[in-house]
Amino acid sequence: MKSIDIFYFITSLGIGGAEKNLLLLCKELKDFFDINVAVIKKEGALKSEFVKLNIPVFEIGTSISEYKKLLKNLNPKIVHAILPRACYISRIVKKKEDNYFLINSQRAVLQ
Repeated sequence: MKSIDIFYFITSLGIGGAEKNLLLLCKELKDFFDINVAVIKKEGALKSEFVKLNIPVFEIGTSISEYKKLLKNLNPKIVHAILPRACYISRIVKKKEDNYFLINSQRAVLQ
């Protein structure tokens, strides 16, 4: 029974350590949670791997309004932002929202 929605927000789905870790995490959690992934950069070699797992991937760019609209539509209980740009956007929006838990995994100083 999947009752908790998790929303992952990451800069890209290129072949990098954080991206590979996200894929592994999603593989293990997808049977227990409803998972959605949003990315800033459209290109990404790992996107097809998420699609194979039937995990929706949304390409939203750096638009804060698109991010907020997606959050409103999906209504996740947990938002996990990964890498600096995604973390930055998620923290800006979280200041005005209180209906979900936010986890930030910055993992790098600059990007």
